[in-house]
Amino acid sequence: MALQVSVDEGHALEVLDLLCRGRPIRITPEAPITRPRRELVELAARRLGVVCLRALVQGGIDERAVLRGGRRQRGRIWDRELNAGLRLRFTAASHELWIQLCARFAEIARQAQVVEGEGSTRAARRQIRRIVKVADTDTGDWLFFALAARNLERAPMPGEIRDDLIRRLAMGSPLATLVALSVDRDEIHGLVDHLGGLLDADAVRLLECSGPLLVDAWVARVSRLGRAPGPERRARTLAAADVLEAHLEVLDRAGRLDLAGPIVDALVRLLDGPWSARPSEIAEALGGRRDFETLADRDAHRRAYARLPGIGLRLLALRDALAREAYGDPRYEEAQLLLELCEPLRAREGALAALAGALTNRLG
Repeated sequence: MALQVSVDEGHALEVLDLLCRGRPIRITPEAPITRPRRELVELAARRLGVVCLRALVQGGIDERAVLRGGRRQRGRIWDRELNAGLRLRFTAASHELWIQLCARFAEIARQAQVVEGEGSTRAARRQIRRIVKVADTDTGDWLFFALAARNLERAPMPGEIRDDLIRRLAMGSPLATLVALSVDRDEIHGLVDHLGGLLDADAVRLLECSGPLLVDAWVARVSRLGRAPGPERRARTLAAADVLEAHLEVLDRAGRLDLAGPIVDALVRLLDGPWSARPSEIAEALGGRRDFETLADRDAHRRAYARLPGIGLRLLALRDALAREAYGDPRYEEAQLLLELCEPLRAREGALAALAGALTNRLG
């Protein structure tokens, strides 16, 4: 039998759909719920479970190879053997994200919560800390937070509030950190350790299945960097480069460069799309004199942006180093997978190097 819901409960489900699916909120509540009845919680849990499952099985029809105990194993995303270690655990943090955002959405979405030139008000930041709990989160929370970080881009709220919410989500989820390419340096001091949690035995399958989510998010994020307000461009670019470089370092340390496929796919899409123009034109489009206080600021931003194609060059260098692994060497199986997945990027190595070179030179 269909569950009858009140207007306020309908708003709560729309908030959940915004976080999970990016659907707009249409219902204005009279009194946002703070203690949902059991039937509503069960309905929300089922909806969240279905969305998370769908997010994990994107592109699952194709077979692919991953490492298991240092050996290659082929299969589809849903094959039982490949999912033996996966445990999606949701904690109270997921429930709190949903319910607290229901109660506080109208308040934090107001422009009055932003001070021009200073960002979110102190009151708004307090609200955000109440909405997003970051302590003791688990793998299910990480996926939910990652979906929320992606979908809040569509939420009707000031950009400053949205950015603070997404950074807070990243603090509680290494997967959200990857999706958002955003990091709060004041709160996350060990970025490599933070992202390294995704390589734990009960979480690595989450990373193995998140390729399509990451590629779409990265291409969209990098494509928007050039459109950010001038003073914010360099900070956002540095954050994106920090996260991607740390992610590549984590994969290399763990001997799991077979999971670098999303980096390859994202760079190829950028090279065939936003980065397909002449390198000098791309450098010029990253900011004219009016976008920065000085030419030095502009050139510093371009050098920061050069780190993004530089990640592809770093990955290709790792590929060349691993190509020397002989049969029986510790990273031989990993090397064989990396050689295969890097082929599309290797064919574009000249374009990557040309772009990085154009961005690191001083241009007039």
